[in-house]
Amino acid sequence: MRAVEADDPALPAVLALPRLAFGPDGTAGARELAAAAEGVVADGTVEAVRPTLRAGHKRLLAAFGPDGVPLAAGHYHPAGGATEIGGVGTLPTARRQGLAAAVTTALAVDAREHGVTTVFLAYAAESVARLYARLGFRPAGVTLLIADQPARS
Repeated sequence: MRAVEADDPALPAVLALPRLAFGPDGTAGARELAAAAEGVVADGTVEAVRPTLRAGHKRLLAAFGPDGVPLAAGHYHPAGGATEIGGVGTLPTARRQGLAAAVTTALAVDAREHGVTTVFLAYAAESVARLYARLGFRPAGVTLLIADQPARS
């Protein structure tokens, strides 16, 4: 597990990982991740995210396999002492190993180490809520999500 910085060679794969983690292909693995990483370079995503990482407005953490392939990743955007952990996903071929839980925990610890005092998460499925509860998070309120808005990286 480690932070992924703006000039990290793994950045394209880490940025591409959620596309597979939340996509329809439940069998995607390293080969598909490599192709998706090429896509985020080609479409400008990597270059668009680098300044945000350099400025400290976004933190990315990822769990890597022994071969250096990112297996799970997530991010947070600190602002005014608070942040939401988001985008935590696992490469489909690496699921059921506790990697999403490990990434979520690492993100919360990293946020605290970087001065964040309030860490929160949002979820759409009760199974995710149960995972967060096992990690020590507790319900604290309700948030409003606006549908049909463009995704931000």
